[in-house]
Amino acid sequence: MLIASPSSSPVVLTTMYCELMTEPQLFHFYRFVISRDHKIIAIIALFLGALSGRSLLDKFGSVGALGVGTGVRLIITLWWFFVPAIKILEN
Repeated sequence: MLIASPSSSPVVLTTMYCELMTEPQLFHFYRFVISRDHKIIAIIALFLGALSGRSLLDKFGSVGALGVGTGVRLIITLWWFFVPAIKILEN
């Protein structure tokens, strides 16, 4: 089962595991494989996000956790203003 998306972050963990296990170059440890590495990073980020979200919920409650999530989204939104534009080459 392949979804063939370049970013696996919006899909469930089971699908990300399936995509990782069907990666043809899964066991090429001594070189960088961009597609495999992105899938591994997405799985790790999902676990870290779940753990940090749960700890925020325990420490600050649901209102505080939603506030932290909103702050992170605001920072990401502002960060997009600093991404350089793509330069189109003219012939």
